[in-house]
Amino acid sequence: MTTQTNSNQLKFTFINNEIWSLTFAGAFQRANIYSSKVSDNEKNEFKVGLRKFVEEELYAFYQKDTIHDDIHLEQIYKLSNYSKKYTSILQGEQLNFGVSQKIVNLFLKYQWCLGKIPPPPHFPVDRRIQEIIKYKPIVSWTKFKDETDYMKIICFVRKNLGDHSNIAQYELDHFERRLKTT
Repeated sequence: MTTQTNSNQLKFTFINNEIWSLTFAGAFQRANIYSSKVSDNEKNEFKVGLRKFVEEELYAFYQKDTIHDDIHLEQIYKLSNYSKKYTSILQGEQLNFGVSQKIVNLFLKYQWCLGKIPPPPHFPVDRRIQEIIKYKPIVSWTKFKDETDYMKIICFVRKNLGDHSNIAQYELDHFERRLKTT
């Protein structure tokens, strides 16, 4: 039984590390978040801190029931405010709303897809989803300073849900990678 428990823990650790690799890649890829001359050690310390904050301070809100917009937005702002601990390595001295929403929403999307939480209240807002839903004009998510443009996109999708029960499912149904595997 100990071997099985150890194996399950290793599997969980592996999947969780992969989720975080994908989350950080998706949130940081075009955002240019770091100041110049930031070491890999500093970047790693920052990512470890963000991960711990999300897992220990934010994630519990999403494990019970689906939460409402105001609470979700509050969680995104909490992450942005937490990032001020790393002022010396960040452009703009903290993560802006756009990058923060991408981290929170990507992490929640992966957790939901694994069956660990109910559907998240929103989906990760980025250029690709704006193109898919034909939202105009496309707004640079990496520049979102607050929830204004973000919520316009969320509301736009809600108006066009069709037969989907929630926007997380809508986004999943309409999401496609640039490279198809079939």
